[in-house]
Amino acid sequence: MASTATFDFGMSCLLPQAEVLRYALIGKLGKLRSKSLVLDLSKVETADISLVQILLSLKKSAAAKGVALEMRSSPTVDSLLSRAGVAPFGATGGGKE
Repeated sequence: MASTATFDFGMSCLLPQAEVLRYALIGKLGKLRSKSLVLDLSKVETADISLVQILLSLKKSAAAKGVALEMRSSPTVDSLLSRAGVAPFGATGGGKE
């Protein structure tokens, strides 16, 4: 069993990509063989509130499966989460402005 899996979010996490991103994450979580998933948001340069909704939903789904989440953030994501009043979870290597 792998100890940690990673999901790379790419550079853009906007509403037009939200459905594809959501299904990709559901698929990743469903096929996960580890108990830990790293959400690599370090390259995200553009994002909107749809990303926050996806992350909160994923957090709930992962908890139900007993999967720990770790975020590698970017300044864009840090700012978005702050404006939304959401604390990063399992954060490491947060972006620097």
